[in-house]
Parts: sequence; structure tokens; C-alpha cells
Amino acid sequence: MSVANIEIDITNYSGRKDFFVSTEYVDARNYTIVVKRLDSNGEGWTEGLKVFVSYTNAGKTDTIAIGSSKEQEKRINQTTDFDLERNDQLADVPQSYILAQYPEPQYISRQLFNNMFKTDLVCLPKNLFAVGVRKGCVYIYSESNEFLYMIELSIKHMVSVALTKNLFREFYFLICAFDGYMEHHYYSERNQPRQIMEFEQLGQNTVKLDNPNEFAKFHKDLYVLGQSNLKSVSYTLNIPDRYYFYLNRYNEYRSIHQGIPFASKKAQIVFGSQPRGTKYNFIKRQDIQMSPREYFNSTNVPKDNIIAPEWVNRKDMIGYKYILDIDGNASTWDATAWKLNSGSVILKSDSMWTQWFYDEYQPWTHFIPVAEDFSDIQERFQWCESHQDECVAMVNRCKALFQKVYRLNNVIQKTTDTIQELSRLVPYTLGNRRIFFVRSSNSEMPGLKVNKQICPNNLTLALDVSRKLHPTDIMIFMNPDLTDMNNFDLERFMAVYDSMNAKIVFGAEKNLWPGDLEPIRYKIESIANSPNDFKYLNAGFYVAEAGEMVRLLDERVFDLNVTNEQDYYTRAYVTKRYSMALDIEQKLVMNTYKCSGEEINVKKAAGTPFIHYNAGR
Repeated sequence: MSVANIEIDITNYSGRKDFFVSTEYVDARNYTIVVKRLDSNGEGWTEGLKVFVSYTNAGKTDTIAIGSSKEQEKRINQTTDFDLERNDQLADVPQSYILAQYPEPQYISRQLFNNMFKTDLVCLPKNLFAVGVRKGCVYIYSESNEFLYMIELSIKHMVSVALTKNLFREFYFLICAFDGYMEHHYYSERNQPRQIMEFEQLGQNTVKLDNPNEFAKFHKDLYVLGQSNLKSVSYTLNIPDRYYFYLNRYNEYRSIHQGIPFASKKAQIVFGSQPRGTKYNFIKRQDIQMSPREYFNSTNVPKDNIIAPEWVNRKDMIGYKYILDIDGNASTWDATAWKLNSGSVILKSDSMWTQWFYDEYQPWTHFIPVAEDFSDIQERFQWCESHQDECVAMVNRCKALFQKVYRLNNVIQKTTDTIQELSRLVPYTLGNRRIFFVRSSNSEMPGLKVNKQICPNNLTLALDVSRKLHPTDIMIFMNPDLTDMNNFDLERFMAVYDSMNAKIVFGAEKNLWPGDLEPIRYKIESIANSPNDFKYLNAGFYVAEAGEMVRLLDERVFDLNVTNEQDYYTRAYVTKRYSMALDIEQKLVMNTYKCSGEEINVKKAAGTPFIHYNAGR
């Protein structure tokens, strides 16, 4: 049990170590402070740590010396002269972790990068970097390292998480070093890809697109990672900003609120910031020819109830009830962090930028939205003044969000999700096993997570996916357009697959196709040795161990570029060089061509998990 009426965290610490602070309720006047180092396998710390404690109901605060520790966890008993409240819920202590070391990267040419990662990158502008991870090694292609310092720590984090989690055998990503990807573009819905020509961006600092409907296509996988991204640009993914890493996960802000009661703060709006940004950050007011910050500081915005000096220290700003947040070059990074934990209400001007946690950072829940030209800022101020209880609740939600989104365990999980999303490979897990359902069609499978791949054909899809996965990962290919899920249970499905004693299992069908296989019909039938008419391989549904699929495709028994996938797999099957089998009893999938409705219904009733209408529905 923890203590309900206490806010507690480390204070005056800006180091790199990762600490978690919690409390344990003992009785009405006694409790225990528990400090645990998370980035450790049992080691303690040498720093003289302190924690800041705010006794919220008593209106008291204290700074308590924790000191150093030889152990990973240290406990300090405390006694109060007022009653404590018990929280029956245990503190949710994150698991300890050790991130893998970032390998020394190898800087390679675009041609070598494309060949190594089987992609088609064009020459990149200077602010974009292609980063590939392959068998534990890191490869970087860029036309210039001029802006590498702006993104290097983010790259190191991405790679370290991938290696720690052992996510993929190989993958790559494109990442933007600037504050925002596609700065100096007005807001517009950019959902039409424009193929960038091979040398079009050579020597440019950043991409510039004149057509407001287009986004830049630099490579076949489309995605670009950004520290801030425009809401309206397709195929962009958000990653934690570099300041999060430069400033050691914002450790110095963990007790910045100093326990100041909201009611005792000055009832004014405060804003103080450097004059960053451009006119392009306006969404609707594109007639304004200065940045939002410059516009706010101009005489166009009346300053009633507003304190806006050229500069004000953040420790002074937390003494005000309301703190204004205005985008700079893109989203505010460290400013958002400390404002979330300031104990003050955030007023945030309308923005076209997003960060990695913005799905959880919501207007009227965590901040008061303000028009981009600040025309309603006085109205918003009056609302806050007449809704003080709602403001206090909002402040508490902001503090909780700060603790959640900047906790490194959660950042690691978000990074994991991002890597899986950009690779278009999100697994199911069964014990220590990872299973990936993949597809090439646009249709989805209701009730099943089937990862959409972008490939010119299904043989290329199989090769791309199997190369990314670890050898023991399982890939299940299907076409949702022609496949129905009947009675699917993953554990039962995998048990049936395992019972077939083959690393690659294809669905079986009654028809031999394509016609070029006719000369080897007898070989196929002899190997299948089927007791029924399901004697021939169907490439529309299969279950494969990734390592064996890589071997089958990398050996290039036949030309991948000119061979139909069913022809390729069937010819590989009759060589007996690979661990392959056919699902002749339709325990995994039934291929319906040349089957009667009665046969199909029998298999459905028997629980065959998938029905593949291989000749159309």
C-alpha cells in the first residue's frame, strides 16, 4: 500500500541514471520512501540523492536526503506530525532494464545501403539520415553529416532499443534531424506521394514541396521519422525529441512544481521564450507574416492579465496559475515537459505539429486550447478563473502524464511500437514465440492483425519479411480478399502446424496450376502422397519459419523476377531440399477451388481455421 496524500520524486538531479521513487504506508503517522535505480542489474549509485515531498492535504513540503546506495534500492523511514491517507493500490514499479550498447556505426554509400537493405533510396537532403541495423551492426547513409549532431542521440536510442528487444534481424529507417520534418510548409493534407527523383535533393538542406497535396517519397517503404511531424503529412512517425536525451530524460523537471498550491499562485498568464518559429506555423491565419511567438509579443495581442517579458526564468513562471505554450520551429519539447509538471494550467495555442505522446495529450483534459492568433485568450483566461476546480484537476492530470510519457520504460515501449510499425510487422506472441501475419492486399481481416506489406509481388514480400525476422520467427501469409477466418485459435493453430513436422507448410488444393507444372505432376503427387484429391501446392496461404523461407528464396532455385510464386514454391517443393509440407487434410486452411458447398461446410463444421477461396468467391 502506498500513501495517497503525498507527491514525491527526486529533486535537484540532472544526471543520467534512472530512478523511481515510491512510498509505502506504515500507519497514520509513518511511511517509507523507496528509491530504486531502474537502469541497473543490481548496482546502486554514488550520488547524494534527494527527494522532494509535497504533503498535499497538509500544505507542507520537505526535501529529504536519500544519499548514495550500494544496493539497487534504498528505503528511508519517515514520521509525520499529521495523519497520512492510505492508498490500497500498490505502486506500479517499472521493471529494471539494461539497454544494449550502441555499436560504432559504419558510414556507407547510398548504393551499398540500397543493396544491403534491398531498398531504393534516392539522394537525400542533408537533414535526412538512413540508418540500417543488420545482424547487430549499424550502417548509416547520408549526403552530409552537417546535422548529425542534432539527431545522433535519437538514433542511438532507436538502435539500442532494437538490439535490446531483439526486434528484427535487419531493418532500416529514415530519420529527420531538424526540429520538425517539413518545416517551412503551411498546413495542408498531404496524402499523395510524389516520387523524388534520384538527384533532385542533392545538396539541399531540406525538402521543399510546392504542391500542397503531396508528400515526399524518398524510398519504397515511404516512412520518415521525425521529432515533430505535421499532423497532415502521410507516412510520418514520431520519435522522442533529442532534448529528452540531451537533458537526461528531463530528470531536472521531476519536482519542478515545488508543491506550490494552485490557489496561492498569481492569477495571470505568463509567457517567456526565445523568438523561434516562422509564419508557416499559422494554420488558418496565413495572412500573418511573422511567427506565432512574434505575433503574440506584438501589439496585435492585448496583454491584459498577461505577463510577457522578453525572458523569464521557468522557476519564476511556476508561480503563475497559467502558462502559455506557443510552438517554436516545431513543437515545444523541454518546454512541454516542464510545463506538464509545473503545477500550473497550460494554455496552448493551436498547432499543426505533433509529438510522440500527443495521442494522450488532449485539449480540455491536459491543456486549454487557444486560437492561433490569440483572439480568444482573454475568454480562456476568464473561463479558467471561474472554473478553478477543473483547473486543479487538469494540473493533476498533467503531472500524471509527465510521469507516464517521460518514464524511460514507456519511451522504450513506444520506440518498440514505432520500429514495428515502420517495418509493418507487429507480432502475436505465444510463449517465447513470435508469429507475424502478413498480406499484400489492402483488405484487412476482421478480428486478426494482418500486417500490410508494400511489395511488387508476393515472392518479394516473402523475401523482404523473412530477411527482417529472426530465423525462428513464424510468418503466416494470406490474402484477406479471398480468405475467411472460421474457427481460429492461435495456440491450437500453432500446435497443428508443429504436428506437421515441417518448417514451411502450404495449403493444398485439388487443381494443378499453373500449366507449366504439368510435366512434373507425377513428382508432385508422389511427394504429397495424399489420400484425397488435395495433392497440389497453393501459394495463397502458408505458414513458414522465417529462416527456412530465407534459405528457400536466397538460394534462388529459380528466378524470382520471372517466376509465378506458385510455380516457384512448387518446383522448390519437389526438389526435397527444404523442410516443406502440404496441408493435405486441410487442418490449417481449406482451398475451395473444385470443392462443393457441402465439402466446404463440412470443413467449416470441423473447425478448419481459415477458408481460402482460391479461385474467387
